[in-house]
Amino acid sequence: MADNKQGPKDITDLKARLGLKKQGGGPGAPVPGPAAPFPGAPGGIAAPKPGGLPVPAAIAGPPAAAPGAPAAIPPPPGFTPAPEPIAAAPEPRRDPYAAQQAAVAANLAAFYGRGEPLPGDGDAIKQDAPKTKPWAIVAAAVGAGLFMGAVGWAIGNISVSRNDYNITTEHAVRIRDQVEKIHKQVEKVKDALKEIKPTPNDRELPNFAAIDKLSDIDFKEPDITRDLFHTNYFSFEPTTVQQVFNYYNDTTLLAKQLAEHVTRTQKDKETIEKFVKANQAKPEKPLGVILDYSAKLPLAQLVEIVSPPMCPNPEKTDCPVEEMKMRFRTSLGGEPQQRAVKGAPKDVVLPINPTELQKQMMSGDPGMFAFKDYIRRTGAIVETMRRITETEKQLIDGLKKRANQPKLFAL
Repeated sequence: MADNKQGPKDITDLKARLGLKKQGGGPGAPVPGPAAPFPGAPGGIAAPKPGGLPVPAAIAGPPAAAPGAPAAIPPPPGFTPAPEPIAAAPEPRRDPYAAQQAAVAANLAAFYGRGEPLPGDGDAIKQDAPKTKPWAIVAAAVGAGLFMGAVGWAIGNISVSRNDYNITTEHAVRIRDQVEKIHKQVEKVKDALKEIKPTPNDRELPNFAAIDKLSDIDFKEPDITRDLFHTNYFSFEPTTVQQVFNYYNDTTLLAKQLAEHVTRTQKDKETIEKFVKANQAKPEKPLGVILDYSAKLPLAQLVEIVSPPMCPNPEKTDCPVEEMKMRFRTSLGGEPQQRAVKGAPKDVVLPINPTELQKQMMSGDPGMFAFKDYIRRTGAIVETMRRITETEKQLIDGLKKRANQPKLFAL
């Protein structure tokens, strides 16, 4: 039992073999050194161990082991021990990504070829190559960019212009068709107006049948918003554009005038008929003025002309105007008087030119206003028709010319 009890093992020799022994040792470690020589012995002879023979220092071998370690057997005389093997370097720490990086490098080498520089590999850049300033390359790139930009801009402008031209052609066709439809309606109105006398006198009844015929014509205002304001006039002739706007404005006005004329005339029909029939039975009397200078303030007096100017000799008609005289009277049923036509103001009678104001004041019939309004509306319609007729032919010709243009190729 006592033999099995062993103290702590000395692993110094094991560490030395593995190359892990620290040089210099720790505190308290035995440091082998040369043995003290015998007194008077040669310098190459080491001091013998207790109980042994002296051994030369050259073959003394490794130093003695620490106490408690097994004793080393010295080599025989003349034997040189083999050098101890150098301890292997500790295994480097393993890289967990080494295998993956090696696989990627192998794939890149297989794709780009062995020995060729890989993309992004800085080792392939020659550090010795002189660096040149790429001004020529930059200038060439800028010039090419400007040239391509100019070419693109020119092509874009040409394409936009041609697209506008083609759109204008389509709009010209649309407006031409609309104007032709309006023209057919205008012709119907023109035929109806031929039966309406534009300036009837107050002794002739209007043609109310022609007014009713106007009401049967479905003449509507053209769609100015769609036809005019949503139209591309890019390549229209300026005169054609002006004619389009004038024509649409006049036809719109005509539609309003017709609707108003038909409505107002039908409402005022009885009033107009009474006024005209009353004037037919009443003869028209011309009026004149004479001047009275008998008082300090000259006065004028309204008179009725009884006879037109005549010569002193009734059988003659070619006498001078200074010799002609005119008969008048100052009251209804009064005795006629006679004065010269030309001369001093106090000696002559001045005929009055009939006016609308005079007729209205002398008539005193409220039907006069309805009749005169009828004449005014008729004259306005005739004037509008005249403008439409003047514009229509030139406009249709201009639209046909523009609408018949072929379309251009555009991107």
